[in-house]
Amino acid sequence: EKIMEELQTRISQLNVKLDEKDVYIKRLSTGVHRGINLANKAHQYLQQNIHTSQMNLLATIEK
Repeated sequence: EKIMEELQTRISQLNVKLDEKDVYIKRLSTGVHRGINLANKAHQYLQQNIHTSQMNLLATIEK
């Protein structure tokens, strides 16, 4: 019976650790998604600006 109690205690401790890791992974995942979204927005912004700059340069050259 003592062994069963020890096992149940250990299982409870492991479940708590697992829950903590799960919360950590969810936070990490959220941070990664935010970073990816930010990178995508920066990429779009740069693409638009580069395209505009190229068109302006082309217009200047053609004058």
